[in-house]
Amino acid sequence: MTLSDNKILESDLSGPYENGAEGVSIRPFGGMSDIGSDLYSIDLSESSRFVLIRFEDADWKDENLKDMTPRLPSKAYRMTLLIGVREGSIFQVKVGEYQQPFLYLYLFDPDIGLTDLIIRDSMPFGDTENPPEPPLVLYDKGYADFAWEDEDTWVLDVDAWFTDISHPSYTTSPSSFPTGQRYYVRLNFRITINL
Repeated sequence: MTLSDNKILESDLSGPYENGAEGVSIRPFGGMSDIGSDLYSIDLSESSRFVLIRFEDADWKDENLKDMTPRLPSKAYRMTLLIGVREGSIFQVKVGEYQQPFLYLYLFDPDIGLTDLIIRDSMPFGDTENPPEPPLVLYDKGYADFAWEDEDTWVLDVDAWFTDISHPSYTTSPSSFPTGQRYYVRLNFRITINL
């Protein structure tokens, strides 16, 4: 896996992220009955590798959609990124076809663990359709595209607003929609995976 340079979310400059090396896990998984979707997971939560996120260079809004100062520092984070598509299976996306994915980005601080959950669109839980995250007035600005470039390479290209849930908690179960203070942040990044 590689991350493009000159973006809000970048690599730690230690070369490509390789599945199985240095605690990096990059894998597809399916059959999540609560979600009803197949996903790709990029998991650095137990890795010695990080990503650099330049939050202080990003645009931020508060719950009332008013501009605000960045609430997270620009620094290295461990992360888990879940990628899925709402219609059909992510495993059935055809070469050259673009899908708008839902994205769940979990951020981990090495000292205190999970700190934030950053969402673009929300996963459907069973038969329940959640409204888009962030709100439509922000959701419609920018883009998030998932595409297979060829049989061995997929690309996630993003320049879009996300909902940032600070210290997320789950009121019923881990499969319920998380609660917490909401903020909005615009991120851009490009991830390329060679299988």
